[in-house]
Amino acid sequence: MKKVIFLDIDGVLNNDETFQQAPEKYAAGIALELAFINLELCSKVRRLVKETDAKIVLSSTWRIKQHVCQILATFGLVVFNKTPCRFSYQPRGQEIGMWLRKNQVDTFVILDDENDMGNYMSHLVQTNEATGITDKDVEKAIEILNRE
Repeated sequence: MKKVIFLDIDGVLNNDETFQQAPEKYAAGIALELAFINLELCSKVRRLVKETDAKIVLSSTWRIKQHVCQILATFGLVVFNKTPCRFSYQPRGQEIGMWLRKNQVDTFVILDDENDMGNYMSHLVQTNEATGITDKDVEKAIEILNRE
């Protein structure tokens, strides 16, 4: 495996607008988890995957949900793997570090609205939870994945 995208969901694949619209979508019969993911934001991550040939590793707390991979596949995002789940809180950067120690990777980027990445801050593209991932974030992620 060469390139990896560590993907958070909240604040990356959804935003303030998504959260405002979710109850109405759910009431209209859309599955709860689907209501909390924004198709337009998913298209930005699909572009990143396509342009870099990177694999998605889910680092979001959503990774503990039973059908999260199928949910993301509905939006055209194929999850290759997930970071390890721990019973006690660990900073996201530590969970990513555990995954990296067990897997061969040439380069990686972290898409997240939080900044608890420890030694991996230079790989972080920190999104804004109000907007989710932007085109500018995608460009920065492409730079990171192509620099090493």
